[in-house]
Amino acid sequence: MSDTYTFENYTITKNNEFAYSAAKAVVKLPGIAYNPLFIYGENKLEQTHLLYAIKNEVMKNENIKVSYITYETFISNYTSNKVNLKNTYKNLDFLLIDDFQFFSGKYTVQNELMTLFKQLLRNNKQIVIFSDMELNKLDLLEELKNQINIGLFASI
Repeated sequence: MSDTYTFENYTITKNNEFAYSAAKAVVKLPGIAYNPLFIYGENKLEQTHLLYAIKNEVMKNENIKVSYITYETFISNYTSNKVNLKNTYKNLDFLLIDDFQFFSGKYTVQNELMTLFKQLLRNNKQIVIFSDMELNKLDLLEELKNQINIGLFASI
């Protein structure tokens, strides 16, 4: 099913044109253009389509290591393997995070995520975050917010 989600099949509207353009830019220049890219909005179908369009396009390049995670995936990796959590993600070139709003208020997990973000950003690795809510409405550690704020925000 996710293979049908491509940039070519994405319906561009006035409300999502900016997010679409930003997504295409990070695929073309990962780690350089808009890093991190934070896409937010209540239209879950458009978010899902754009997220998988990014993932499918990035995965065409076999040399790029990409990972798609949700809050649940990150928590599972965090609780089962705290010691090797950094090793799980440190060699990524492209990290896609879905349902970022669920990290809100979870400070211990945010601290781990913040460490991961620092490492990836320092090495010019691309981070794309999808959330149902705007960043300023999320209960996040200030340092994590600051890391995200260096990037670009696009609404859907």
